[in-house]
Amino acid sequence: MVRQKLRSRPRDHRALRGVLQVGLLLCFVGTTTASATAPSATCKIVKKKVHGQKKRVRVCTKPKPPALPQAGTVAATVPIGAQIQTVAASDNAVWVLTDQRQLLRVDPATNRVVATIALPDSEWPESNVAVGGGAVWVTVASPSTVTYPEQDSLLRIDPQTNRIVARIHVGHSPEGIGISPDSVWTANHRSPWDPKADDATGAYEVSRVSVSSNAEIARPVVEVRNKGGDSHAYWCCGPQGMTYAAGSIWTTDPQDSGNGLVIRVDPTTNAVVATIAPKGLAPTCGNMAGDNSSVWFVSGCDQPFVVRIDPQTNQVAATIGLGEATQDIALGLGSVWVATLNNLNRINPATNKIVAKTRIAPATAVSIGAGSIWVGNATKLVRLTPG
Repeated sequence: MVRQKLRSRPRDHRALRGVLQVGLLLCFVGTTTASATAPSATCKIVKKKVHGQKKRVRVCTKPKPPALPQAGTVAATVPIGAQIQTVAASDNAVWVLTDQRQLLRVDPATNRVVATIALPDSEWPESNVAVGGGAVWVTVASPSTVTYPEQDSLLRIDPQTNRIVARIHVGHSPEGIGISPDSVWTANHRSPWDPKADDATGAYEVSRVSVSSNAEIARPVVEVRNKGGDSHAYWCCGPQGMTYAAGSIWTTDPQDSGNGLVIRVDPTTNAVVATIAPKGLAPTCGNMAGDNSSVWFVSGCDQPFVVRIDPQTNQVAATIGLGEATQDIALGLGSVWVATLNNLNRINPATNKIVAKTRIAPATAVSIGAGSIWVGNATKLVRLTPG
């Protein structure tokens, strides 16, 4: 099962996850909506002074909506000892990436850390982790393709030995990871630098790595920008979240402005076959998850949305408001699971509605494995049994 974690903003904003509470916004997109029927207000007539005169006025009180059931029951809490950046779970291991450049392995049979793997330096500690293709994969980012070209890489870790067995050079500032049947892909967040022009190229790429050869075999360009008047937007920020779903590789591209894009790549040809510009309020800053029927992404960038895309039409099918900043997303156990600023949310994909919620503050990462939901909670890993 593939998991990865993305920051909530384009990397160069250097934004930490804040405590911004975003008001609940409901965005009606496509043919479905996440809103529920509002409870009826209770009204009564009272006497009040209005402009110095007593008048009978109608005062209405809106009742609180009924509380949602719990999304899951806490079964274990695993101390990690450092800030959790992302989590990737399978049936026999849970991999936790921390801000100390360490990858920890948790045994779901005992709920204990059984291995700690030191990782090489990276420009930022957040990077991403995914499980698939018989290995564990971690991205490493470089601040410069000229000064530190060797840092832009994908690490392959052998889950049998818990050791790094390959370091594979990929494009500039790799972030999201997607795993197709024979390859691992990275979303390269920044444009490469042209030393002759002493400027970015304005091209944005994804890298394809062969699982069998541990080598990059393709680096297709998925977006090209004109320089215009914004030099920063020329070289940052591009492909970010990534997943493999419905036979394709998908990546979010925040574009450092506006709402950004979702880009679909055909792994048979390595070519872009669809570019989707979600309309409305949801930026394409966050992580992705998908299957054969749908592709989902969280808005990130401190915004409270989850967006569903229909891979048959390459159109947005639903936009769901969660009321607070979205952090991460996972599919499994028949549901869509979203970590928001203070909660784990469970969405029913049949209705596109939030059906359960468990308070975990902060909830910064989520993954499904070993029949459980695993949530990053600051320096603790929380294991929940679905409700």
